Amino acid sequence: VKRHQSPCLEVDPILWTARLSLRQALSFVWSLPISVLIYGPDNVAQLEQTLQVAHTFDALSAEARQQLVAHVADLAGRRVEYYKA
Repeated sequence: VKRHQSPCLEVDPILWTARLSLRQALSFVWSLPISVLIYGPDNVAQLEQTLQVAHTFDALSAEARQQLVAHVADLAGRRVEYYKA
């Protein structure tokens, strides 16, 4: 089976994972007015962490979401968001 190599892998995963935790990312998305989120954890540890976040989830305020956006704003663009071509 040949796996698709995404252009996203050009960015060192440590660069963005060191700046934004899974808890922060999920809390951000789950605080938005969405009806469906398709998320595929990379491994069992991520799945377990996701379940823990879900069990203790509290929606972020608009201010908290803006702080997260500002924290990672310099990572925005085609290097990370390659699918927004």
